[in-house]
Amino acid sequence: MLQEQTNLKTAKEAAAIAIEYYQRISGAYSNAIVEEIELSEDNQRWLITLGIRSPHALSLYGKEDVSYKVFTVDSLTGEVISMKIKKI
Repeated sequence: MLQEQTNLKTAKEAAAIAIEYYQRISGAYSNAIVEEIELSEDNQRWLITLGIRSPHALSLYGKEDVSYKVFTVDSLTGEVISMKIKKI
């Protein structure tokens, strides 16, 4: 099913697109890591969650301050459709 659609971006490609997009718009280059990857039921969009670690901020208890962003990537073109904040 997924392999039959040869133009479909792989999860790895979609994640790399999301990271590159975030780096390009934010100017931050080493603080985003892939947390979650999900392909929509219709195989049209990848939902990529990145954990963004602040290089300088620590939380109240000395843990890393991490924010999460969800990127929607078109599975055929690789275009980033949206970037949203994920509340945890």
